Amino acid sequence: MTEQDVCASLQRLAARAPSPASPLPVDILWPSDDPLLTQLLYSFLLWEGGARHAQAAAARLREALVDVNDLRVCTDSELAGLLPSRYPRIHERCERLLTVLDAIYQRENRVHLTHLADMTKRDARTWLDALPGIPRFVVSRISLLGLDAHAFPLDERLVRWLRKQKIPLDRSGADDIASRLERKIRAGDARNIYLAIESLSGDRNPPAVSSSASRAKES
Repeated sequence: MTEQDVCASLQRLAARAPSPASPLPVDILWPSDDPLLTQLLYSFLLWEGGARHAQAAAARLREALVDVNDLRVCTDSELAGLLPSRYPRIHERCERLLTVLDAIYQRENRVHLTHLADMTKRDARTWLDALPGIPRFVVSRISLLGLDAHAFPLDERLVRWLRKQKIPLDRSGADDIASRLERKIRAGDARNIYLAIESLSGDRNPPAVSSSASRAKES
């Protein structure tokens, strides 16, 4: 299957989805005038975990901690103890998140991302990419939903789900697949396709989608 086949399948899947979910649930974390930072935190919670895990984790953090600075000074083990016990990749997630928050603080002398809005989209993504430990999924999600840049977030969780929906993906890892699809999916389509995938992946009965090859065989 070519990337064009995959893109066509993703378009059909997105067309059958309900209205796209909000890219950032209301009051998901602490009140803030820095939506990009909130987007980073939520994307980190979403990465390899999904919306249900992310929203449960966000509720616990909001209850236990005062703000993002309180989060930044947690140890890995303290943060892990605040999160749901069955949270996927919990220790790796905590280590990466705290490393990223510390790196932002070291660069900016405070934990904020408001300066990214004044950069070009390319420079903002390069700045994010340079943060140690940050997953490509998180960078792409902030770029797409927070900076209105062309990106396509995928993690292994979403790749597994797409394969179950018979989307003709190859056996590459999520980062490689996302990188190739980012070049093929039109900039104007990426947001709706990603949000549809994210929404449907949490639905126990998502709409079926046939690949072009399957539809040809059926006809």
